[in-house]
Amino acid sequence: MADADSIVAVTGIAGHAYGSWKAAGDSPKMWLRDFLAEDFPNCRTMIYGYNSWLESPGIHQIIDYRRG
Repeated sequence: MADADSIVAVTGIAGHAYGSWKAAGDSPKMWLRDFLAEDFPNCRTMIYGYNSWLESPGIHQIIDYRRG
């Protein structure tokens, strides 16, 4: 199995940075923290959270992400 240095998990639309990767129900287990780490013990795992609710107005426009 290939080894990874870093993993960045990005939540999708209307997701939650932590809850999207958490086990269903009342389990405290989180897939990225509790299970992925077993396969990649030396890998840095990060979660990118942002406001992705469809009803919320964004603070950025597509022009803000252009390459200069």
